[in-house]
Amino acid sequence: MNLGNLYMAMALVKIKDHRLIASSAGMPPLLIYRAATKQVEELELKGMPLGIFVEFPYKVEEVKLEAGDTILLMSDGLPERFNDQSEILDYPAAKNIFAEVAGKSPAEIISRLNQAGEKWANGQPQQNDVTFVVMRVKS
Repeated sequence: MNLGNLYMAMALVKIKDHRLIASSAGMPPLLIYRAATKQVEELELKGMPLGIFVEFPYKVEEVKLEAGDTILLMSDGLPERFNDQSEILDYPAAKNIFAEVAGKSPAEIISRLNQAGEKWANGQPQQNDVTFVVMRVKS
């Protein structure tokens, strides 16, 4: 099989003792809803997708988590979703949607993000994968 150049986006996250350690290769920013302030922080870990360079200095970030904080990892499918006017939703809009629903259960957050994408698309079929991982920090 001659598949040409293959690249893969990936995010690695480790959570232990209320600390999140993350690295990313070509993935959108990781979003953290801070329950105490009701604000969304963006953890941007710019890194080339895997397979482009043999050696790439991938950045690793560590942040403290508090009880009630909600973490969203997502593929680019929602922020880069097209509507019937060929406009993309965009990353700030996806962050705002998450901020509006971040107090809900993880399952409800995923449902609401999917609903927002469908509403934005206004009948335009989905062209890209949409993946969400939502985690809430317990006490």
